[in-house]
Amino acid sequence: MREIVAVIVGIEKYSRSGIDISSPFSNAMTAARHLLGMGAKAKNIHLLVNRTSSSDGYRGEVDIERLRAEGITVLEEPTKAAILNELASVPAGIPPDSRLFLYWCGHGYAGAGDRILLCSDYDAARCDDRTFNATRRFRRLGSHPEYTCFTEQIFLVDVCARYSDVIDPDQLSVSGQRHARQVAAFATREGGYSRGGFSDVALDWLGRQKTWPDTGIVLKTLLPELDEAKLKPFTLDADDEATRSQADGSAEPPHGHIRPMYWRCRRCLPAQI
Repeated sequence: MREIVAVIVGIEKYSRSGIDISSPFSNAMTAARHLLGMGAKAKNIHLLVNRTSSSDGYRGEVDIERLRAEGITVLEEPTKAAILNELASVPAGIPPDSRLFLYWCGHGYAGAGDRILLCSDYDAARCDDRTFNATRRFRRLGSHPEYTCFTEQIFLVDVCARYSDVIDPDQLSVSGQRHARQVAAFATREGGYSRGGFSDVALDWLGRQKTWPDTGIVLKTLLPELDEAKLKPFTLDADDEATRSQADGSAEPPHGHIRPMYWRCRRCLPAQI
């Protein structure tokens, strides 16, 4: 019997001073509850979150313990090592033809043609390699033999995509025959900033899915809602990539140049990192 497995990341506090943000914690908790409503077993949900203190000092302890009591794995320090360890563990004991869901909310950049996400232990001065290459992980999770049990995969990523050539790109190798149907939606196109509305729309859409949605209709149903909210996401569709690559004979899909956009938002990093 197929299973739904989820890795959910919400990072508000970073080792780098001055870049803490709000909302990723509550967004990640909402995503976890929606996955339960979709039929995922609590033991198959891996939640990696931290939180800044609210004005009354509350740090989410009650919410975290409630999910732990239901059987969800909750790690309160979403470092790069912790995230990679959870990703490495998710295929264990999972039957063939299962589903993988990944949600990430926090800080991110665009660099070297890839989407680079910052883990909680990122610090430009001391730990600038604590990054997560979402573009390459997307392709790796869809092609690596260890993850063949996941034949359908959905990624929702709410981070900014400001250009940077100083963030470590986490250049892991990607090889192997693709085995999964995959779709991904990122909050903004390259050069842009997430204004906070992506998760509102995407998680509302997720909450209305009573069962796992077929990957072929995910973007067809989600993108009109994002468009109605005047949001312009960046998407990846593995089936479209394969079709384009076969048509033009290239090993990788073409990457169009997108002019950088320079508005600022309440969640973006300072200009100096």
